[in-house]
Amino acid sequence: MRRLPNVQSLKEAVERVIESNIEDHYRPRDFILATQYGNAPNLFEVCYKLIHKAEAVEFIERKIQDYPTLLTLEDFVCRYGPKWHFDAATVEQANASRERFDQVAHQTRYA
Repeated sequence: MRRLPNVQSLKEAVERVIESNIEDHYRPRDFILATQYGNAPNLFEVCYKLIHKAEAVEFIERKIQDYPTLLTLEDFVCRYGPKWHFDAATVEQANASRERFDQVAHQTRYA
């Protein structure tokens, strides 16, 4: 189990996800493009949609099978989501996805 990086903003969380994934030898190309490396002018909306998009969650599940320590946006949003003004449903969805990712990885990935 790894320690969840301490971040102050959604932008910083997105940057940490990208950096951590690259360190784990996975380049999250679509995530980088969608978020513009954390610089998308509508970053909150992009992240909101990614959390609620079933296809994105399924894609991450498949990647976690190959890279079980991948850090995800959901790992941050289930912890910091209210601070970043995500609604309760989004925080709950992020937490449910995080739990599923841990099941797929057969371990608690981040604490």
